[in-house]
Amino acid sequence: MAMQTRLKKYYFCLLLPPIVIVAAVLTARALNLIVPLHLADGQVVARALFILAIILAAAAPVLLRTLFAHRMRLATLTPQAEWFRLQQRLIGVALLTPYLVLVTCLVDLPRFYHAGVILSALYAGYYHYPSARRIAFDQRIFRVDHGFDIREIQRQGR
Repeated sequence: MAMQTRLKKYYFCLLLPPIVIVAAVLTARALNLIVPLHLADGQVVARALFILAIILAAAAPVLLRTLFAHRMRLATLTPQAEWFRLQQRLIGVALLTPYLVLVTCLVDLPRFYHAGVILSALYAGYYHYPSARRIAFDQRIFRVDHGFDIREIQRQGR
């Protein structure tokens, strides 16, 4: 399944950098090489990061899927290339959340908000992993046509 392989490669290319950086920052913190920043408005920053993490991990992907479904509502079949771009957007938006974990590691935040950002990142990484089962499910939901020629659509002006 070439599509699953391409999506997995994209997924890991986006996920690997924040994992490596967070591990390095946590190691540096454990060795007392860096100290977390104490912000005057720490509660405001913590709430903003928490809300942004939930938006990126859950709300934005739902919005993207809804907009895509609305755009394709009159189509009898969804072109595979369009569906693939949707999957890349979903993965891209959701995997911005692990980068917020890096911020929470560098800034001194209350544990509740720190844990919330971490849980949001774990959810984003888990839910948007491009497994064969999830890909097949989404393709059935959106009626993806595997033999669809995108050039034919462009000629018809759709």
